[in-house]
Amino acid sequence: MTVSTNVWQCKRCGSSERKAAGECKPCSRARNAAYYAANPEKVKAKQAAYYAANPEKVKAQKAAYRAANPEEKKAQNAAYYAANPDKVRAQTAAYRAANPDKVKAKNAAYRADKEKAKARKAAYYAANPEKMKARMAAYYAANSEKVNTRITGSRNRLKIRKSLARLFSFLDEMSKVTEK
Repeated sequence: MTVSTNVWQCKRCGSSERKAAGECKPCSRARNAAYYAANPEKVKAKQAAYYAANPEKVKAQKAAYRAANPEEKKAQNAAYYAANPDKVRAQTAAYRAANPDKVKAKNAAYRADKEKAKARKAAYYAANPEKMKARMAAYYAANSEKVNTRITGSRNRLKIRKSLARLFSFLDEMSKVTEK
């Protein structure tokens, strides 16, 4: 028995890509796009009806797609945030106001593991030493009276000086690590 190596090409576009039913994929895609452009309300109504009839199936398909394409979803989220920063901030604020217990629990869980928090902070400092030095310099410039008041207080003077010394030595160590 011989296997035929003939590949049927589309008469319209010349493609050999076929769907399972035998239709040419590029032509089918173009036909569907033209139909959508001509009848967007009809297509959206049909999609809404399908979703209403099969919500769990659609959610499962979307979740599977997001799991299979996390970078694409991350890029979509970043693009949406870049285009709508005020809207996203308003949605976040509304969620936080409506769900304070959930937010508090999530923040507590995030801060609960001290070692992970320390590692995250160290990684950020290591990755952004110049940014951190600039941030601290801006803080001290904007709050010089507050900082000086704290430093001149006899009780806190030593504690603050030690903290600052540790922080600056940490930043210097992190900048040395990143230079290597």
